[in-house]
Amino acid sequence: MLSPFPGMDPYLECGSWSDFQTNLLVFLKGGLNRQLPPGFTARTEERLYIVPDEREVRPDVTVFAVSSGVRRDVRSGSVAVAERVTPPEIVLRPVKQIVERFIEIRDVSREIVTVIEVLSPANKRDSSAGRYEYLRKQKSVLESPVNLVEIDLLRGGAHTVCVSSESVASLGHFDYLVTRADSDSPEEFYVWRIGLRDSLPVISVPLTPGAGVVELDLQEAFVRSWEESGYDETMDYSLALEPPLSPEDAIWAKERVESAL
Repeated sequence: MLSPFPGMDPYLECGSWSDFQTNLLVFLKGGLNRQLPPGFTARTEERLYIVPDEREVRPDVTVFAVSSGVRRDVRSGSVAVAERVTPPEIVLRPVKQIVERFIEIRDVSREIVTVIEVLSPANKRDSSAGRYEYLRKQKSVLESPVNLVEIDLLRGGAHTVCVSSESVASLGHFDYLVTRADSDSPEEFYVWRIGLRDSLPVISVPLTPGAGVVELDLQEAFVRSWEESGYDETMDYSLALEPPLSPEDAIWAKERVESAL
């Protein structure tokens, strides 16, 4: 069974996102490499960062500093200051390594031409290490002679793409966003607004000024990701979406799901 939705399936945010994001990047890369002109290639790259492991809510060992050599003043009955303290032991805080993948298009000289990001929930979570690392990378790319394409297929979380939330909101309603920032025209942004009931668009991905752009079919990549991942066997459409759908979209989504089952 295909997804009951014509475009993005919002229930992928409810636990299947990491697997879906990985698969989507594979098919996006394949779609690019089938169309890139000679001298260009798309590759999957990754960034790493460390965060506390929230599964460990308390340490396995509690360590106390133990004082020795304490003496009592017999005349006053008071306890004198310890003459020496045993050095404490160190317990390391549990951490985990996070890997986030993205696509880079490079030219024949191996220079980076375009970065394509598919945002993850961690990138949109306020005050998280994932958001900090993403925004740091975003700023670095925008200040360089490299194009940036951001694909945000998540309804939840903070506004994160490089185009301001006010600018995008002024264009009208959207559930998902794709933005494009070209290095040779920093005063302009390209925006694709996508509704829950829309198919995913075919977007244009910039290369070097002389090489133009290539077209990337997001819907095709989504369908191939879905078909090869077995989500029709694992998706739970009884889960509550966050943020909730509007009353009208909730009724529409329920009807789509029920008709597909």
